[in-house]
Amino acid sequence: MPLKFLCGDEFKEQEYRKFKRIKKILINEFKKTKEKVYLLYNFEIITRNGWKSQIDIMLLMDNKILILEMKNCEGKIKGSKEDEEWEIVKDDGSTIPCEKNFFKQCRNHRGTLVEKIKELNEGGKLIMDKADGQYLSNEKELRKMIASWVCLSGDGQYIGDVNFNENPWFYVTNENELSEELRGAKGEYTISNNLKESLVNAFNLKPCPHAKDSEYFMKNIDELLNLDENQFLPLEIFRKEIENQNLNFERVDEIIFRSAIGGIYVRNKILKGSEKEEKYLVGFDYIKPIRKYDRYAVYYFLITNKSKDIADAIIKKRILKNKKELMDLISKVGINAFIVSLLGGKGSLNGDPFDGGFKNEYVLSQTIDEEIINLIPKSLLRLIRLIFESNQFKIKSQEIFEKLYEIGLCNKEGVYTSGKSYTYEFYRVPVNYILRTIDIESWVETIDEDSMKEYAKWELIESTNGEILTMKESFDAYDIIVDDSLYDDLMDMYNREIISKPLSERHLKIVIYEERKFQEYCEDKMKKLMEELFSNN
Repeated sequence: MPLKFLCGDEFKEQEYRKFKRIKKILINEFKKTKEKVYLLYNFEIITRNGWKSQIDIMLLMDNKILILEMKNCEGKIKGSKEDEEWEIVKDDGSTIPCEKNFFKQCRNHRGTLVEKIKELNEGGKLIMDKADGQYLSNEKELRKMIASWVCLSGDGQYIGDVNFNENPWFYVTNENELSEELRGAKGEYTISNNLKESLVNAFNLKPCPHAKDSEYFMKNIDELLNLDENQFLPLEIFRKEIENQNLNFERVDEIIFRSAIGGIYVRNKILKGSEKEEKYLVGFDYIKPIRKYDRYAVYYFLITNKSKDIADAIIKKRILKNKKELMDLISKVGINAFIVSLLGGKGSLNGDPFDGGFKNEYVLSQTIDEEIINLIPKSLLRLIRLIFESNQFKIKSQEIFEKLYEIGLCNKEGVYTSGKSYTYEFYRVPVNYILRTIDIESWVETIDEDSMKEYAKWELIESTNGEILTMKESFDAYDIIVDDSLYDDLMDMYNREIISKPLSERHLKIVIYEERKFQEYCEDKMKKLMEELFSNN
């Protein structure tokens, strides 16, 4: 995506809530831009001469540097350049002090940044004039490139006497007007990538946690799982019952867990040495052999209504117990790949014995909860499901489900015929439980949907019969725009004698001469996009 997030440290809870609102505004504003914009937040600028400034947000755009000072102030704000502190004006006319002069604060931010850039620019040329390629020659021109604004909450309004025309670098806006004001914040110079990268390095910034650190997505796991003091009571009562029977509770735990999510093939040994536990659970109606939904007489152990609350508690206990392992896994495979794997297959991989419309009260639902689905745009959900079915992504998903199985958060079982023939292996995870521990809303804000569309485009092209023009309906279904780059790629394949020459940029009908090479070309495109979208970076 055009926005690249980097930070010093995470905000505290109150500041984070405001930052999250502003971040969403900025993502929506810049998601279609072609320029590379750096969003830096919560860091300190320190210069050699001792100047210091704590920055909330800094935007490094192609022709402007904008510093945003977040203020959790609503209503009317007044203050002058000289006042010791600005004030909030209440409806009855009384005032509440804001502790600081916002103008002076923003002026200090800007001045410190100017000094830092001058340090970095000693003996070099970091900033270039857009018009004629000449380098900036003095500090006055440099200052024109840097604005320092205050962003109030909601509809907050400034009613003070600072003249913005006389101080064009300064402005007071609010969350509701920020997007519109940004469109007018254009400078007359081009800021080089060299300068942007030099500033990032000088500020000792690190990738934003939403891009790399799973802990950002897994905050307040107890709250997200809706835990309370009575949540595990059925499980504790059940544990005492099992222990009073001198049965192994760990084995019982595993049987209930697997029976709740996908089931256990009845002819398999559930766990070595667990025959007594199995017979007890069947005998007292905690699990039950259920017939596979087809013409074959193949049975799997599934939970019953009697054990649903117990299974619910077991799953939540497992997630709590394996929280660190789960976060380590997400950090390793990447949050994008992890979420797409769970959403794309609704928590299953390679299907399961009960595909094809099987309905009963003995399996925990694999339908994604409405509260989760409502956080995801329908267009993005369609892309996720298409990408999940691609051959390359299936390999990635297999790795993820296997790791979930290793840490005890996945059931892995075989699919069999009535003749006891092994058909394939399926995986199933407690999808809603795991997704509820993840900040899906924040993830949606950061995903690069354009790159996902590009991946989906090549997946659709790979499956073509040579009539790419007839795929317009497929492209439209995923909001994929066919641009000049596709024609260029087709011409590249034509020059390699893989396909016929496209008739025109609009009429893309082709004939495939070398089907294997054609597929390899598409796979290579998807592989590069896979690395961009689904790496742990």
